[in-house]
Amino acid sequence: MLKRVVYAAALACATAATVVTAAPIKLVQDEAYAPYMGLENGQPTGIGADFIDEALSRVEGE
Repeated sequence: MLKRVVYAAALACATAATVVTAAPIKLVQDEAYAPYMGLENGQPTGIGADFIDEALSRVEGE
């Protein structure tokens, strides 16, 4: 019984001490491939930008 308590405490400490951070993601596009990618008034446009906007909205829960 004591072994189980010690193992559980060790597992809890190891889990609590683990910190995971995500690396930032940088998205780039090449405006030479219209209509897939483009830039209009300084804003990304095209199908690629639409896909990225949709993916981010799903991840962020909008």
